[in-house]
Amino acid sequence: MSKNLFVIGGVVNGEISGHCERYDILANQWITLAPMPRKLRQVSVCAFNGAYVYRFFGIDSGNNVDTSIERYDALRDKWTTLNARIHPNLKDVYLPVCTQINSDCIFIFGGVNINGFPPKFCKGYVLKIDEKRENNAAEMSETKNFIPSLAGSFTQNSTLCHAGEILFLRESKISF
Repeated sequence: MSKNLFVIGGVVNGEISGHCERYDILANQWITLAPMPRKLRQVSVCAFNGAYVYRFFGIDSGNNVDTSIERYDALRDKWTTLNARIHPNLKDVYLPVCTQINSDCIFIFGGVNINGFPPKFCKGYVLKIDEKRENNAAEMSETKNFIPSLAGSFTQNSTLCHAGEILFLRESKISF
């Protein structure tokens, strides 16, 4: 998976889509993948253990936040809905930052609410994944306190997770 770029859902010809593709950098070609079970736009995704892509959130055609968690298995070209739900505090949030933090956990924080406003306080959430269980079990927990200095507009579009670090991009305005 490290030599690929994934495009998951979005809007195609004005319609919300579950279409998925990956760009194989070495072969210089796009490959169509199994579609997501749900048609969504503005999803958050996280590559996991070199074999999976986890999909969180997204907006459906009714402009509702989808609270299911899905896993794409790159080896089997198959989507599975996990037996886990988003933490209740995140039910109206989308576009958070999602990054793998160890061999069985994804850290989730930030995002905006359904009206497009950033949260006033930023809490973190950890999704612990048990790949050994057949029913794709995962458990989400809330961090004990707020993340210092991270309230505001941190979304999937304003961060980059690379080499174990989370890099933040801030909008800057320059006046002349």
